[in-house]
Amino acid sequence: MISQAFKFIYLHIPKTGGTSIWKSLELIVPDLTYVGHGTDKWLPYKNSHFVFTSIRNPWDLTVSNYFYLRKDKTFWNSSDGSTQYGPRPDHSLVKNLSFNEFVHALAEGRITDKHVTTSQHKWVNKFNIDYFIRFENFTSDLRAVCKKISLPSPSILKLNSTDHAPYQEYYTPELVELVGEFYKRDIELFSYEFKR
Repeated sequence: MISQAFKFIYLHIPKTGGTSIWKSLELIVPDLTYVGHGTDKWLPYKNSHFVFTSIRNPWDLTVSNYFYLRKDKTFWNSSDGSTQYGPRPDHSLVKNLSFNEFVHALAEGRITDKHVTTSQHKWVNKFNIDYFIRFENFTSDLRAVCKKISLPSPSILKLNSTDHAPYQEYYTPELVELVGEFYKRDIELFSYEFKR
């Protein structure tokens, strides 16, 4: 997403609050242009605009992805084709899996949806990021970004979310290790840990 008037780029990493950021900023930024998760279109502006993104603890992200893929209808996708993008890849597989089975399928390469399997750093690796909104500090970090780019604090909408217990409740020690290995580079780059 880009605004030429306010000279910023937001790079939307899946399931890190990006739909909420887009729709919240759309209310106060008249020239906002959104193209989904694609980022190459904004490369010509990477040195002239403030660039920010949002990131999420990989263990929490995995729980969110699991519940998201199981949904018959989301903001973007639906099993009946009634939304913009139709059925989500892997929906028919994941809707019948336990969380344990899902993590094993992810680790074994049986999950093919790039929105789930692509590490967070790979969505933004062509850019120098000026600010990382941490999902864990979503509201305060988004307000800090708005201050930096001279925007008023928006009303923050909560969209495209999943309902589930705290992520720690879904993990066994084996699953912690499997997800830790799968998203190892994100964990290192963004200093994440499994919080007990």
